[in-house]
Amino acid sequence: SRSLSRVVRNVIRNDLLPHFTHTNIEIASKCPFKPGGDVYYNQEHNKRQEESNRWHCELCGKSFFIEQYMDKHMIIKHNDSLILKPDTVCLANYCQYYRCEVISPQTSRDIYWEEVLCNDDNLDELYDQCMNLMKS
Repeated sequence: SRSLSRVVRNVIRNDLLPHFTHTNIEIASKCPFKPGGDVYYNQEHNKRQEESNRWHCELCGKSFFIEQYMDKHMIIKHNDSLILKPDTVCLANYCQYYRCEVISPQTSRDIYWEEVLCNDDNLDELYDQCMNLMKS
């Protein structure tokens, strides 16, 4: 899902990558979270939010008032700009580690409270899975 991939991408960009930069550690080429390694990277990289309600496509110059319409435009007009290589990933596949259901802007209040009040065993298991993923 494009919207869930966006949630994961924002967490990676804002929370994970700065730690690599700060410590001067290079991200492994096999790491699924490396910049440019996700299917939607080109399309998302060529979207610009000019104002709170104005989106611009840098691939063709068209503008939109709602990001959803911009996403539909990317699917219809620029589907060939998806990165479909063996080493690219759909970041939405990693939502279980990033807890997209909690941090997604589309999350309803009911789901939010069910998910945010999780138990320690589940978090420990997710932590172990995440660490194994980062080491691979």
